[in-house]
Amino acid sequence: MFDSSSMSIWYGRLKTSKSTTIVIFDPTLPKAPNGQVYLYNAERGAIIKYVAKVVTPLLEDIDKTELGEIKKALKKPWGSVRKAFINEHGGRGLAFHKKAKACGKAEGPLSEIDNEIGIDDIDWSDADEMGMV
Repeated sequence: MFDSSSMSIWYGRLKTSKSTTIVIFDPTLPKAPNGQVYLYNAERGAIIKYVAKVVTPLLEDIDKTELGEIKKALKKPWGSVRKAFINEHGGRGLAFHKKAKACGKAEGPLSEIDNEIGIDDIDWSDADEMGMV
C-alpha cells in the first residue's frame, strides 16, 4: 500500500475512471508542497505533482510477479526524468536526508560527513579573509 512517509521507492498503479497508469513514488526527490505528492507517471513520462488526498485512494500496489518486469522497462526513462527533475528542483535527496536523519536512519555520504565533521571541528580563521563570514 502507498505510504508517502515510506523510506523506499514505491511502484504502483494510478487507477482512474478513464485509465490506469504505472506510477513511481521516490522519497529521495525534493519534498512536494504540503498536501501534495510527486509521482512519476509512466504514461506521461514525467514527474507530476498531485493533490495527496485526491490521488492516494486511487493508488494500488503492483503484483510482485509484475514488479521486476516493470522496473526493468522503466529503468531508463524513469532514471533520466528523475535526474532532470532533481537538477531542476535543486539537490539530490535533500528531503530524504533530512527525513532519514530525523528518524535516526541517515545513511550514505551525507551522514558520513555529518558524523565526521562537527561545527567545532572547522577552523574559521581563514573564512573571514575569504569573505565567507
